[in-house]
Amino acid sequence: MELKKSLKLGATYIYGHSQGSFFAFIYAGQFPEDVQGVVGHASGTIYPDTRKTKKGHHQALVLMHGTQDPVVPYFQSPGGYQGYLDAKYPMVRLRSLEGWNHWPAEHNGPVPHTSQQLAWCEGMTTTDPERMEDCFDFLASCKSKERSDFAAVYVLAKHLADSDTAPDKLKRRAAAALKTVDDLAAAHVKALEKADLAQFEAKAGVGHAPMYLRSFMDVPAREEFAAKWSKVLEKQEKEAAKQYSKYWKAMNKGDKDKAFVAGVAAFKAGHIWQRVTDRIFLENLAAWRKDAKNLRLPKKALKDYDKYLKPMNKALK
Repeated sequence: MELKKSLKLGATYIYGHSQGSFFAFIYAGQFPEDVQGVVGHASGTIYPDTRKTKKGHHQALVLMHGTQDPVVPYFQSPGGYQGYLDAKYPMVRLRSLEGWNHWPAEHNGPVPHTSQQLAWCEGMTTTDPERMEDCFDFLASCKSKERSDFAAVYVLAKHLADSDTAPDKLKRRAAAALKTVDDLAAAHVKALEKADLAQFEAKAGVGHAPMYLRSFMDVPAREEFAAKWSKVLEKQEKEAAKQYSKYWKAMNKGDKDKAFVAGVAAFKAGHIWQRVTDRIFLENLAAWRKDAKNLRLPKKALKDYDKYLKPMNKALK
């Protein structure tokens, strides 16, 4: 607040990492009039003093998280994202960094991830036409081979195309971007139609489907695809969660043989579910597979591991 008064700031956007991200969401909830946007990396909203009220509905919020975070579990960000949706926040999104760990990720490879998300937050909330264009340019200029955030481009483009204050030229560019991104999302769907997500298929769906579902959230072609498979995905998660619980109970007791059996069963039941593609989970199973003789692992579990987990590990690479 002191900085805002002394520098006459027009808007405030906060980035926080790990514990800093928990604080960022707490601060934004407790002082909503002072914050226009938040990018919380490796976060979640697990603390009870994180407020989600109508007073914060003007804010643009991003929960950004590495899918292979060994410190703060990835699933906390999808949970926080859903919490803001349930609280009717109109501008909130989940940004999954595929294969990334816990550390700050301004550059995970050649991509300025944090700056991208801050540009999205500002583009969604500013009324300055020049800032709108700058934010759109920053997001849209990232080439696909550099892991462009297509979902962020789509959501911002939709906002600008519907805006009363965006220049006409920018609105036309935004409208073109909407079609480009949705066409790309539809191309993924066409490739995935070769797979039956209810079954494990090493060549088509494995690896591709879960990454696609995370990367193109809010894009129409993706949403139609997700709706079509929603019951299958819900069933997979439910069945996998039962075995995953057994896996952790066995882990806590040091029963590696039982943990291996339950872990393989969890993956077999729900290969689309993010938690069964967690790096540590996969590394544990791989290590136990190599020590199968000493651990006296059952033949069926070993056979299932070779059939299901080996193709998944290959696909993730």
